[in-house]
Amino acid sequence: MSDLPWIASEGGPLVFMHRSLLGTWRGVSGTVDAGATTDYERACAVDDELGVLGGTPGILVLGDEPDATSLRQFGDATVIVRWRSAPSAALMETALSEGLGHVAFVSVGPFHTIPGEHVLFDSACARSDMASSIVATLTGTSYELATAMLVDDRGVSALLHRLSGVG
Repeated sequence: MSDLPWIASEGGPLVFMHRSLLGTWRGVSGTVDAGATTDYERACAVDDELGVLGGTPGILVLGDEPDATSLRQFGDATVIVRWRSAPSAALMETALSEGLGHVAFVSVGPFHTIPGEHVLFDSACARSDMASSIVATLTGTSYELATAMLVDDRGVSALLHRLSGVG
C-alpha cells in the first residue's frame, strides 16, 4: 500500500506555490498578470521539466509531462517525485527509499519563496475549484533546485526535483 499521496493533472502542468498565492491564481479562468491570457497559459509556456514563474515568492511549474506527482522529505530537502513508470506504488516507494541517497542531482537554478505551507496542484484550477492538492512546509526563503532521474532494474523510473535550503 502506498504511503505517499499522489496527484495528477488533467493533462497540463502542476504548480507548487506558497499558500498565500492561492487567492491570486485563477487557472484557466484568468490571471492577474496583464501579459498573459490565463495563469494556466503562463504555466503551459514553461518549455522545460521545471520552471519558475514570478518573483518572491516564486511559483514552480512542473512542465513537460503530466506525471503523477508526490512530495517527499529527504533529510533537510523536499523532493518532488514525478512517476514515469513503476509496476506498483509500493515498488516506487521502495525504489525511492533505496535510491534517493545515490542519484546524481544536477543543479538547475534557484527558487525563492517565503516560509510556510506550499501547495502542489493542477495549474488549470483556481483555488475555488481545486479538487486535490498536496501540501509541504518550506522553512527557508532560498532554495537550490536540482534534478535527477531515478531508474532501477525493476521497471521503476522517476524524475526527481530536489529543493535544498541555501544559507
